[in-house]
Amino acid sequence: MNKFIKLFMMVFFFNFVPFAIILLNCKGDNSESPHADEYAIARIFMSPKGPSVGETVSLNGSGSTGVDGTAIAEYRWNLVSRPANSSVALSSTIRPVVTIVPDCTGYYEVKLQVKDADDNVSDFKFFKFDVSLHPPVAIAGPDTFIDLGTTLMLDGSASYHPLGYPVSFQWYSAEDDYGFTVKPLRSQLDFVYNNIMAPVDLDEPGTYEFELHVYETDNEIEDSYDRIRVSSNPPVIESFSPVSGSEGTEVNIKGKNFSSYTSGLGGYDPGNQMWFNGVQAEITQASDSLLVTMVPEGATTGPIRVGITETNIATVSTQSFTIGSLPVAIAGPDTMINFPGAFYLDGSASYHPTGEDIYYLWQVVQKPPLAQPDLSPTTEVNPRFYSVEPGRYEIELLVSTDINYRGGDRDTMVVTAGAPAIDLFDPMSGTVGTEVTIWGTNISMEDEGNLVFFNGIQAEEGSEPAGGGVMYVVPDSATTGPISLVVIATGDTAWSNQNFEVTE
Repeated sequence: MNKFIKLFMMVFFFNFVPFAIILLNCKGDNSESPHADEYAIARIFMSPKGPSVGETVSLNGSGSTGVDGTAIAEYRWNLVSRPANSSVALSSTIRPVVTIVPDCTGYYEVKLQVKDADDNVSDFKFFKFDVSLHPPVAIAGPDTFIDLGTTLMLDGSASYHPLGYPVSFQWYSAEDDYGFTVKPLRSQLDFVYNNIMAPVDLDEPGTYEFELHVYETDNEIEDSYDRIRVSSNPPVIESFSPVSGSEGTEVNIKGKNFSSYTSGLGGYDPGNQMWFNGVQAEITQASDSLLVTMVPEGATTGPIRVGITETNIATVSTQSFTIGSLPVAIAGPDTMINFPGAFYLDGSASYHPTGEDIYYLWQVVQKPPLAQPDLSPTTEVNPRFYSVEPGRYEIELLVSTDINYRGGDRDTMVVTAGAPAIDLFDPMSGTVGTEVTIWGTNISMEDEGNLVFFNGIQAEEGSEPAGGGVMYVVPDSATTGPISLVVIATGDTAWSNQNFEVTE
């Protein structure tokens, strides 16, 4: 009986067991092999960069990807190496995010392998980091604007290592906190570039973010990163009208780079969004250069803001929209005065329909070419105007309820020099070459401000007279007759009432 059992066991072992082993080997496990035709990709991101001893370091593998976007099903972490005096371990070997608390300075190295839901396995991703006080510093450059169609040159040349170690660079399209690439909705850009300088051609108007990673070249350590925000074709508010109104008032906003969609109440649909001093308004018409809206309920005086949904860029007007009625500017009637002399402007007739306080701002907007008038104080209701040059002056008054003069009403007045007149000249007679002093009203006191003629023959300026007036020299070929004077700034001419007698 025992011989029979032994014989049966020998037959079973030499026949069935090898067959079972063959079956097991034929089951196949090429999904686990890192040399299969398709691989998942393991990625590791560390935070913070350049950790210190005792500081918790987070190693994040959740950025790993499966084949064709398949979700990652398994994470396998290992601590490959650590400083000789270290005794730390990873917080987990199977979670997407693990931590480690370095207990001494030096290099630490981990590796990660992932498997996606279709059993595609990645190669091992090795990641080494240095616990020291001197990580490299990544500087991606300042945020910037660029016109679509222009090549953007990302520049990491300001990055450095405090100890002068050589560093390497890699640029990526940056992701937000949810793992989505920061770019316009319609953009197909997926950017990776290994160089200190990186050219980028943006494919859609809007906002992009790029991330610069800086590595210690010799140790292949990712120690530092920085981000840059780039916006292409930003919207611009150039003007709007009217500049004031109440709830329900239609407002036309002119500018450029607006969306042609009217959407304005939020969401991810393309379009514009608009706010009156923080209160959102609905947009009724839209093109790339014109938006039509209505003043929303609850709006207060302040700037208008326009945001473009698909580009995630906004712009704010430099002028405020005034809720309610505007003040009324009254600069006063046009006037004629004698020059040189002073004149006090009067804006006291200006008012606000509801009695609100108003602020005044005066300025000279047109003047004769040689004139340098003085107008002060420009923020008072009755400033003093003074000039020694005759001519036509246009003066503008702006009144506003805003102390910074954003919005309001404007009015202009014209101050004109009276017609020039020759009051007196001395001597009354003389030979060619005689210097004659001329006194008058509203004539120029500036050098070369007048043209003087002796009975139609132009004279040259003489010496500066001691007793005021202007001095001219009796010209060659002059004959007895009146003296005429032309004020160059106005073109007006004055004639003497008496003749100058030319003697021999």
